[in-house]
Amino acid sequence: MSIVENHRNSINTVRNKWRLTLSEMAKASGVSRAWICRYLSGNVNNPTSNTMQKLTDATQTLANERRQQPDWINADE
Repeated sequence: MSIVENHRNSINTVRNKWRLTLSEMAKASGVSRAWICRYLSGNVNNPTSNTMQKLTDATQTLANERRQQPDWINADE
């Protein structure tokens, strides 16, 4: 599996676990919602390392915010 595929899978896993929306990710990362949708669907195979880092940072930030919400209920835990 390539670095891009690993990254895409990791982002999707966290996104699904914490129910992060594409709009939330776009706002937090500065990357367009449409581009994120295409990337996570496997239709973008050559993202820049800068864009991948923006998505990683945004995903981590949003997931951390979810963890800190006292009313957050995650059925997986």
